[in-house]
Amino acid sequence: MKYLIILSLIIGLSCSERTLLEDYVFDDNDISVVKHEILSSTVNQGYTLHKLNLTSLKWFNELLTNRPIWWHHVYVSVPDNLDSTRPIFYYIDDGRNNETESPSETAKLLSEFSTKCKCITVIQRQIPNQPIIFTADPKSKLRIEDDIIASTFGLFFFNRTLFPNNTYNNVPLLFPMTKAVKRGFDETVKFLKSKNVNFTEKFVVSGASKRGWTSWLITAVDQRVIATMPIVFDLLNWQKNLHIQFKSLGGGYTYATYDYFLVGLTAKLDTKEIREILKLVDPLFYLEKYSGRKFLLFSATEDQFFLPENTKAWWQDLSIQTNNQIYIKRLANVDHYLNQQSKLQIVSDIKVFMDLMHKETSSTRTLPILKWYFENNILFGATRIKLSNLGEFDSYTVTSYSAKTKDKTKIDFRVNYLLDKSFVDSNISWIEAPLIQSKKSDLAAVNEHVYRKLRILSIFNYVGFYLDVNLKLKDSNETLSISTDLNIIPEYYPIGDCYNEECLGKLV
Repeated sequence: MKYLIILSLIIGLSCSERTLLEDYVFDDNDISVVKHEILSSTVNQGYTLHKLNLTSLKWFNELLTNRPIWWHHVYVSVPDNLDSTRPIFYYIDDGRNNETESPSETAKLLSEFSTKCKCITVIQRQIPNQPIIFTADPKSKLRIEDDIIASTFGLFFFNRTLFPNNTYNNVPLLFPMTKAVKRGFDETVKFLKSKNVNFTEKFVVSGASKRGWTSWLITAVDQRVIATMPIVFDLLNWQKNLHIQFKSLGGGYTYATYDYFLVGLTAKLDTKEIREILKLVDPLFYLEKYSGRKFLLFSATEDQFFLPENTKAWWQDLSIQTNNQIYIKRLANVDHYLNQQSKLQIVSDIKVFMDLMHKETSSTRTLPILKWYFENNILFGATRIKLSNLGEFDSYTVTSYSAKTKDKTKIDFRVNYLLDKSFVDSNISWIEAPLIQSKKSDLAAVNEHVYRKLRILSIFNYVGFYLDVNLKLKDSNETLSISTDLNIIPEYYPIGDCYNEECLGKLV
């Protein structure tokens, strides 16, 4: 018994240990700069839209960049039909600080979304603040997006001595990006209280690409986040996934990683420095922080940045940590930058997901359970699915999507690739095939289905396939659409793995 008590204390201490990211995000040394002002309030059909200017933080000082003070435009939509028990939907958006502000199409869509979800929606723009000039840069280059992030990685790798008292740990741009969102939460709460709005101080957070990355990290540090919906960012377990990318792309990395390649990230792939920075910014290092949260990911099958098989390197771990409350929707024939149809699909799925969450109680789970297993052999590639917990649905359909690579030199499903310094369209096409139409009477405790793909089809190409499950809600035409992982046949890579300096690779 004595040993059990000691063990429990040790586990409790390790779980409650603050991370460097938490230390930074909750450090209020710069709190004096934080403020918001109301720029406008507009009454629209069904909702009132408030536009705020938020000053969120001070990131180092002018010795590092020309923009140490970060500010953002924030759009707060309060619907007339607000259900005060629902969480706030918080979208992390991009934007430039040197341009005339106008809401993005996504921001407009999500402001109107507030009436559908009966919830407050918030769009925080200019994450990160950009463009940024690094003071020591002799070219005074205006940097944006990945160029800024990669540059901060370079500072972490090569210029630590410039930062006193281990503050180099705060250099990776994801740190201030995450802190800016936390401060956005805080100021949103203050603003709503000042307007006497009744609401629940819980957040469902989302964002695309780098903002999707930020949504993972804010979820790891802020207990007010109850669900996360990252869009086109599934690069967890960086080190393993970059090794997989090296093997899949024939000894190279996607051209979209140019900025990171330039600062030597791939050359350092197996070094101590990489492990140190990944402990700061790789969401998988915060795995235990995700217990009790829900996740709905959106992934593009032809993404230029991320391979569709990224999820294999971490999915099982997060499924266990969240008690199978992690889901993914794969968007077929769409690249990293999405299109209008895919954006509408995302908003639709988010709405249904939030509705199902709202129905849950401490003893009743409303979200479905989808499990899958790959059963590949010498004749077939096969995916078996098991569906359960279908009490909120009256029927479902299962659809397969499959595509083949150009040849067997690469496992490459990107929309285009780099060849001799030119971009070449890959002409990848994901083919849809309806498989199953269930009936109400089919909703047993556990429904199993198997989809097989003839292995002979992969003699000259790699073949990738996954299943989509569309679950129709009871007494509604709305559906929740979720997907399985990507099964790829044959299972071997075009080349072997790299180690140390061999991992430098090339851009393809």
